[in-house]
Amino acid sequence: MKQLEQMIPNVVDEWKQKETEYKTKLNSLTQQLKQLEQTNREKISNEKQQFDIQLNEKTLLIERLTRDSENKKEDYENLQSKIKQNEQRIQQLTKDAEQAKQRWSTLESDLRNEIKNG
Repeated sequence: MKQLEQMIPNVVDEWKQKETEYKTKLNSLTQQLKQLEQTNREKISNEKQQFDIQLNEKTLLIERLTRDSENKKEDYENLQSKIKQNEQRIQQLTKDAEQAKQRWSTLESDLRNEIKNG
């Protein structure tokens, strides 16, 4: 019994030592976890910031390309309109040239006839 009574303080001391070691280990792990969480938050924040920057750049690029496309479409439509106007002008000039040629032929014939008759 006496021996058992002597062992109890040793067991209690041993348990207290183990408890202290576990608390120290727990505190260390808790600190590591907090550090890891903070690191992850910073990493996620940085990645989000980079993503937002890239997204903004891509959005601006899309807007610019859309404007460029609209301008090119407008230029194309304007050119098509000018081509049509030029084609109509060519047709009119061709018609006018034919009429002038006919008038010239008529005048030439009339003059020849006047010279012969005259």
